[in-house]
Amino acid sequence: MVNLGLNNDHRRQLVSEGGITTILRAMKAHPLDREVQFRAIFALINLVTDAGGNLQVDTRHRTQEPLAHSVTNVIIETADRFMHDVCICNRACMVIYNLSFDSFNLHFMRHKIKPLLEEMQCVHSQDTTISTIIHSTLKRLEMQ
Repeated sequence: MVNLGLNNDHRRQLVSEGGITTILRAMKAHPLDREVQFRAIFALINLVTDAGGNLQVDTRHRTQEPLAHSVTNVIIETADRFMHDVCICNRACMVIYNLSFDSFNLHFMRHKIKPLLEEMQCVHSQDTTISTIIHSTLKRLEMQ
C-alpha cells in the first residue's frame, strides 16, 4: 500500500475501498510489531492526503468517530509505544502533519497531538527532519 498510495488513482481506490480502515485494524491487531507499525504509518502518509494536500479521509461524520480522528488516535498510541524509534516518529509526524491540513481536525488535534509532538521534539531534538515537521504542525495548530 505504501507504493500504491503514491499514485493518485490507486490512492483514491485504496481509500474508497477501506484501505485506511484495514491499515488501522492491522496496527491494532499487532501493536508491538515494529515492522507492521512502521509500514502501516508509512502507507498512511500517502493515503490520508492526495498529491495536492487534500484530505482523503472524511472528517465530518456525525454518527461515528471521523476516520481522521481514528487515524490520529492510533498514531498517538504507536508513537507513544515507539517514542525512541526515530523512523516511526518521523513517519508519525508526517501523518499528523498531513492530517493538520484540514481545519476541521485542528481543534481535535490541538488537544490530542500537541503534548505528543512536544515530547517527540524533546526525545528527537537532534533530528532536523522531525523538528521541522513538528514546528510546522505546531504552528498550524496554533494559528486556528
